[in-house]
Amino acid sequence: MNNSHTYTLSNVKAGDILTITMWENNNATGGLAIYGYDAKEEIKKLQHKARGRYSNDSGLGMEKMIMIACQQYEHNGRAFITKVPEPFRVLNKTAGGKASIQFTAHAQPDFMGVLRGGQCICFESKYTSSDKLKYAALTDTQAKSLKTYWELGAYSGVCCGIGEKYYMIPWIVFGNMKELFGRLYVT
Repeated sequence: MNNSHTYTLSNVKAGDILTITMWENNNATGGLAIYGYDAKEEIKKLQHKARGRYSNDSGLGMEKMIMIACQQYEHNGRAFITKVPEPFRVLNKTAGGKASIQFTAHAQPDFMGVLRGGQCICFESKYTSSDKLKYAALTDTQAKSLKTYWELGAYSGVCCGIGEKYYMIPWIVFGNMKELFGRLYVT
């Protein structure tokens, strides 16, 4: 028995929600459909958005953990390390304390400070929910800054969160991963 049916709809536009009642063996089964809607593509978009939000939230969580550790180091007299704010300017302010902003320069490394004894420290914080962190996660400005700090005698590196594992990788290793590991990512 052929159960396929063709219906002509009038006054329906893409995005309209339609209630559909179907009959199988004299039992009504219902559902919703959205006319002109590609569910598979939308699911892919939502999954990508959710992964991005998860990574962003996890990255912010990692930065908060780093800031707590830096406060503890300061309290114990071991280091003074601060989060470097992103360079931006306010375009306009809206009600409720919100503002439209424009970034004015490429981001510098996330954290800078000094260790007891006077050595400068500079590092970037990067998180990924995947199983590898790519070199390309750094901007050219960040990589250049980390390299320059290292060459001038500072400790510089990348504090990496890869899934549930965290590492501090010195710039001499992170910046030379292609030569050391034959690839442009760490696992």
